[in-house]
Amino acid sequence: MWTEDKQKQFDALREKECAGTLNADEQAQLDAFFAELNAEEAELLRPAMERMAQERQQQEAEIARLHRQKGLLADLAAQEERLLQRAQAVLQEVQTEKVRIRSEYALALAEEARVA
Repeated sequence: MWTEDKQKQFDALREKECAGTLNADEQAQLDAFFAELNAEEAELLRPAMERMAQERQQQEAEIARLHRQKGLLADLAAQEERLLQRAQAVLQEVQTEKVRIRSEYALALAEEARVA
């Protein structure tokens, strides 16, 4: 745990480092302080990092779900387009057949009127 006493020792070592008067033992002690600070910082950040990792996993799962849904919707849209094309073709066929039948009906009436 970082204490006020450690902070004072750390500050003194940093001053010596800046002045270029740090010996090997003091450098090792400074390195140990940095390692301790890094470890404490990592421990403090661990819950936030874990939460961020969990959020990232949830976001990736949501992206995957949306990609699957997009694929399904694109497939359904293609099916609907094919259905519309079939319906238009059937309608065209029905209209053509209707015109043919009316023509034959008109010919039949005209023939009967000629005969009568």
